[in-house]
Amino acid sequence: MTYDDAMRKVRALLNLADKNRGATPEEAANAAAKAQAIMDKFGIDTNDIDYDQNAAAADAEEIKNFGYEDPLDTAKYGNYEESWSVRLANIISQHNQCCIGYRRQQDKSSIIRIIGRPSDVQTARYLYAFFKSQIKDLQSKLCRGNSSAYKGQFCNGCIDTLAARLAKSREETFAEQRANNPLALVRVNGAIARIEKRMNDVILWKKQADAGLGICAGKSRFRGQSTELGGRAAGQEAGKSIRMSSARASLRGS
Repeated sequence: MTYDDAMRKVRALLNLADKNRGATPEEAANAAAKAQAIMDKFGIDTNDIDYDQNAAAADAEEIKNFGYEDPLDTAKYGNYEESWSVRLANIISQHNQCCIGYRRQQDKSSIIRIIGRPSDVQTARYLYAFFKSQIKDLQSKLCRGNSSAYKGQFCNGCIDTLAARLAKSREETFAEQRANNPLALVRVNGAIARIEKRMNDVILWKKQADAGLGICAGKSRFRGQSTELGGRAAGQEAGKSIRMSSARASLRGS
């Protein structure tokens, strides 16, 4: 019996064990006992039983462009905040199967819009605010007296480390699932493929929407700071202190 066969058998037995469906007490008890034995043998968690149904419902969520009327952020001009905020938004959105776009205003601030499934966008909004607040706090504490260029480099350095830690956190989450349940390897790999497909669906949706509006993707104006003032290295070191607890919880829910 394969893992998927076991999942189907457990669902069938649990349905049979439902007294509301007409099972006698003896039939229900017998079915529940058999289901538990299979779950123990294959390391099936109760949360896995409804995984396919819940995943299908999440994937069916309609992709939405929240537009510039309900943006992810309006990053103010100064200390290169508009540039590193766009970079942070891009990294966080991609980790949550979303896309961003941005528009620069006359005052040089940037409005960052977000595109994705509403549940993913909700997570991205929270994590973006969660990490941006920490980066700004670090900048405020550790960059006093430094130039705007240094501060911009510092924040980009924080983002360098954060991006690496997010990637590592995701891999550790999947590795932990494999270690706890080696028989679920196919399911874990399937989850990775599902996340990639969700991201690709959003990218394709955005490209089609932009093409319909005659928008050229072009290249980002924001290339970081060309002059090395030492801020980037300082930021990379400071980024190690960024709290990741909420990010790990989000990745577990992906």
